[in-house]
Amino acid sequence: MLYLVLSLYYEKYYSRLGIEPSDVGLDRTAIVSRAVAGVVILLGLIVVVSLAIVFLSLIGLFVAWVIVWLYRSWLPQHQRVQLGKLWEDEWSQVRGREWIERFDRSISVFPLTLLIPAVLGLSRYPWPSRLDFALRWAMVGGIGLTIALTAGWARVERAADAAEEGRSVTPLTFVGIRVLDIKSEPCAVEWLGSPNTRPAGLRSPQLRCLGTANGAAVFRDGRSTVIVPASQVAITLK
Repeated sequence: MLYLVLSLYYEKYYSRLGIEPSDVGLDRTAIVSRAVAGVVILLGLIVVVSLAIVFLSLIGLFVAWVIVWLYRSWLPQHQRVQLGKLWEDEWSQVRGREWIERFDRSISVFPLTLLIPAVLGLSRYPWPSRLDFALRWAMVGGIGLTIALTAGWARVERAADAAEEGRSVTPLTFVGIRVLDIKSEPCAVEWLGSPNTRPAGLRSPQLRCLGTANGAAVFRDGRSTVIVPASQVAITLK
């Protein structure tokens, strides 16, 4: 699963430059090994934040219970009945109330649509089950993961734009740990072959090195991708 997700990002970046990830040495093993530490930390942070949100929801549930207890203790019985009848009449006129209740119960650890009936003594305020908490935690974690994946995709898009234009690109990191090893590094190249066979792109002041693999060196000259035999060049990264 990790390889599948990361490979989509790599394919997105390098396809914009007209090459494959394997052209710069990014096979299955390299993709996973270079990213595993950063991904583990990112997922761990998502888990911690999700648990924190559920914990805060528990505090909110406790506050809701306190509100119910204080209000029902203070309001006389006959007034609770009158307000309850008024609330039921008004709520029955709300269009789509069944959908509102289902949505509220599905996303809230302490559903707000159940708070008013509990305050007025019309029903008990339910304590969420373990399944409810698990579903909420999974939902929050899923939202966090979706945000992280979407943000990563946008970063890759911007990196591909920069690489296409001949600008430098550094690996995508999380808290200083590499997650995606995409790059386009400024370099100087010494051509070791015959001067007459030197590709014109290697003379570009915008020359960037994308990587080497399988006996080939891959460069970007600001307009196009240049692939030459690695044995014919000496690369110095700036």
